[in-house]
Amino acid sequence: MTFHPAIQSDWLVLLTLFLLGAPLLLVPRNPHFRRRVTLWVVLGLRLTAIALLVLVMANPVARHESSGRQAPVAVVALLDTSKSMGLGTKPRLREGLALLKDGMEAGTADKLMILPFDRDLRVDPLDAWGSPPEANGSRTCLGAALARALPVVRGLGARHIVVVSDGRCDDPVRLAAAASSAGSMNLPVSVIPVGSPPKRPNVAIVNCLTERQVPVDSRVPVSAVLRVSGCRGKELELRLTDDEGKVLDHRTFPGLDGTYEKTLHAVLGETGKNLHLVIPPLEDELSTEDNRFAFRIDVATQPIRVLYMEGSNHKDKRWTDVWEYDFIAQALRETGNIDVDVFTVDKQVADGGKLFNVAKPDQGFPTDRATLWQYDVVICSDINRTIFTDKQLEWTRDLVARRGGGFCMIGGYTAFGAGKWDHTVWEQMIPVDMKTEADGYVWEDVVPQIPEAARNHPLWHVEDDPEANRLALSHHPPFLGFNLVNRAKPAAKILAWHQDRQMPLICVQPYGRGRSMAFLSDAAGGWGERYQTEWGEGDHDNRYYRRFWVNAVRWLAEHSQSAHRARLVANTDAVTYAPGDIMTIRARKLVLTRPEDLRQWTVSARLAKGDDQRPIPLVLDEQTLSFVGRLAVPADSPSMDTRVLIEARGPAGGMPDVTSIPIRIAAADRELADPFPDPLMLRQLAERTGGHVITDANQLRRLLQKDAPATAGAAKRITVPLWDRPWLWALIVILLAAEWLVRKAALFGKV
Repeated sequence: MTFHPAIQSDWLVLLTLFLLGAPLLLVPRNPHFRRRVTLWVVLGLRLTAIALLVLVMANPVARHESSGRQAPVAVVALLDTSKSMGLGTKPRLREGLALLKDGMEAGTADKLMILPFDRDLRVDPLDAWGSPPEANGSRTCLGAALARALPVVRGLGARHIVVVSDGRCDDPVRLAAAASSAGSMNLPVSVIPVGSPPKRPNVAIVNCLTERQVPVDSRVPVSAVLRVSGCRGKELELRLTDDEGKVLDHRTFPGLDGTYEKTLHAVLGETGKNLHLVIPPLEDELSTEDNRFAFRIDVATQPIRVLYMEGSNHKDKRWTDVWEYDFIAQALRETGNIDVDVFTVDKQVADGGKLFNVAKPDQGFPTDRATLWQYDVVICSDINRTIFTDKQLEWTRDLVARRGGGFCMIGGYTAFGAGKWDHTVWEQMIPVDMKTEADGYVWEDVVPQIPEAARNHPLWHVEDDPEANRLALSHHPPFLGFNLVNRAKPAAKILAWHQDRQMPLICVQPYGRGRSMAFLSDAAGGWGERYQTEWGEGDHDNRYYRRFWVNAVRWLAEHSQSAHRARLVANTDAVTYAPGDIMTIRARKLVLTRPEDLRQWTVSARLAKGDDQRPIPLVLDEQTLSFVGRLAVPADSPSMDTRVLIEARGPAGGMPDVTSIPIRIAAADRELADPFPDPLMLRQLAERTGGHVITDANQLRRLLQKDAPATAGAAKRITVPLWDRPWLWALIVILLAAEWLVRKAALFGKV
C-alpha cells in the first residue's frame, strides 16, 4: 500500500495537525462535560472520525506490478450476473462467458480482466476458466457499475471497456451520465449483447394498486399490474386469496403480450386482512417467483356515528321489555364500532311535538351545522316535518351531498308524502317519487320480493354462507303496511319490490358525495311488528333484522368521514414502491368544499424517512377539490415499511393539519418480470462512447490485439484505490453520529 494524496503533502500535514489539534484544545474547555469519561469518549470519537477522513485525503492505493513476461490489462469486461442472465436453454451468462473465453487466445488471455456486476460492481476479477458465477442479482445497475469501473480502468491503464449483458437496465439515468464520462475520457465502451426472446411463457405480478385503510364491510377494488409474455393462445387466471388460500375473487383473461391492469374485489368485515394476488403457474413457465404478490388492507377503527330518530316511543307488543326504538339501536351498538344517539318525540302528531335525545332529554336535534356534521348517518323514522327548521333540513341535505354522509327515511304516518316531505329540500335526496298526503299510506300485508339482481347488494348480506343467505332472504317476514310512492327515481336501485302494486318497498341511491335510502314500511312496531321480531332463527330471534340494519348503516356511511375525526385525508396510488419510483398523492380537506376556500391552503408531502427529506407541494385540482402531487422514492432507499406525511397549512396560521399514509418500499425484483433482452439499449451505449457491437470471438481477439500490443520485458505498475469502500464511509458516519449523541446527552445532563 502507498499514498497518492489529493493535495500536496505539506498542506496535508498542516491540515491534519489543525484538524486533530483543534478538538484537543477546545473539547476539554466545554463546561457541559462534567464527567471526565464523557470528555474522553467525545474526544476519542471525534479524533477517530477525523483520522479516517485524513486517511481518505491521503488516498491510499494498492500497487501491482506486472512482470516483464506479462502484457498489461488492455480491456476490462463488465459481466452482468443478474437473474435475467440465467434465462434461456443455454443461460445468457454462460453464452457471454463462452464468447469471452473464445476471444482470449494464447498471448491475449492476460490482457482481459472480467469484473462481475448486478446491483453493484465487484472489483475482484473473475477467473474465466474457473467456476462460473451464479446469475442471482435482483437488479441490473449497469449505470452504477460503469461509473465505478471508470477509475478502476484508468488505474489499470486499460483502453477499452466491454459490457456483456442482455440489456436490462434499472438505472438508465445514471447510465447516461456514466456514458458521457466515458466519452469525455476517450474510453470506448463496446458491448456483447446476449440472449434471445424467451420461448417459454411468463406472467409476472408487478404491483398492486388499492386502498390501505377502508371502512368496515367495504368492497374494495384491488388492481393487479401484470406483465405477460409468450402466452398467446393461453387462458390466464388471476385470483385474490386470503392467508388460508381461500379464493375471494378471480377472473380469467387471454394471454396477450403486454402490460395490463386487472381489477378484483375484496370484501372486508370488521378487521383487516392479509391478502394475496396469485396467478397459477403455467406449464413450463419461465419463472414462478413473481406469480404471487402479498399485501394487507386494514379496516378503519374509528366508529360510525348515527343520529337515529324514531317516532314509535312505546314498548313492543311481543317483547314487552323492549322499547320500539331499541331494536335498531341495540343492533348497531352490539357491533362495537357504531355509536348511535337515539331521538324520539313526546307525542306522535302531524304538527308540533318535541324531539329529544333519549339519553339526554334536554338535548334536541342539532341547532348548528358543525354539530350535525359530526354524524355519518341520519335516520328519520316517522318524524313529523314541522319539528325541523328549514336550516336544519338544509344542513342534513348538505351532510349527504357535500360531506358524503348517509340518510335513510323509514315509513309511517308522518313519513314520505303522507308527512308532506315531498315539499321539502329532502325530496331531492329521497330515492323515490312520493305520492301526495291524501294517498300517502296503506295498512296492507305484503311479503317483499327481492329482485335477483339485487341479492348481491351489501344490505342483503345477512349470512356469510351463500346458501344460508338465500334461505334467509326467502323467509323474509311480511310488512303489515307501507307508504305509497309513484316510482323509484332514475338513479335508484330497487332492493325490495311490491309485485301487485308494481312499486318499490326499499330503494337506495347515490346523492352528491353520499348515499340515501328509502324504507317504505316501518322498522319499529306497527307495520314492522313481525319484521322486527320474527326475521331470524326460532322464537324471539331477529338476527337477520339486526344484520340488515347494520349493513344499511355501514353502506350509507361508507363515503363519510366526520370533520372532527379526519379533517385531512389522503391516499397514494399503490401499496408498494421500488426505489426510484414516482408515487401520486391526493389529499382532501373534508370541511372545505369551495375552490375559493381551498386556494388559501398550502399542502405538502414527504417521506417519513428523515428530516433531510424535502417536502413537495401538492397542487389544487379544482375539478376534484383535492390537492395532487408526485413524490419520488429515493433511488438509494432501503427496503422498509414507512409512511408518507401530508401537512396542510391554512391562511390563519396556527397548528397545521397532518395525516399519514402507510406504504412499503421494496427493492423491486424486475429481472424476470420482463424477460426480453434489450440489444437496442446496448447498441446506443456503444455508439455514444465510440465502441462497437461485438457478436463473435474474432472481433474480441482483434480488439485485444489492437488495444494492447505485447510489452515484453516492460513492467507496468497498476494502482487501485483502497479507500472507496462502503464500510469505511459507514464507520465515519457512525462515529460522527455517536459523538453528536454523547454531546447532546451531556448538554441535558444525561451523562
